[in-house]
Amino acid sequence: MCEVLELSGSSEKKVVKAVEKLGVQAFFTSIDALDVEEVEKDRIKALKEVIEAKAKSLEALEGGQ
Repeated sequence: MCEVLELSGSSEKKVVKAVEKLGVQAFFTSIDALDVEEVEKDRIKALKEVIEAKAKSLEALEGGQ
């Protein structure tokens, strides 16, 4: 995930530590609290939106069967 988001080395360490501590779901709800650059927060938020959209798409497909 960090590689795809093109995070700096220090930001990558912070993100990995946060995910390990909080879990993925809580991590995505606490993006604004991360000590990383705003542009990196924006990329993480964009990834969150993609994941949420895909989850909704899958739910619709499953519900339609």
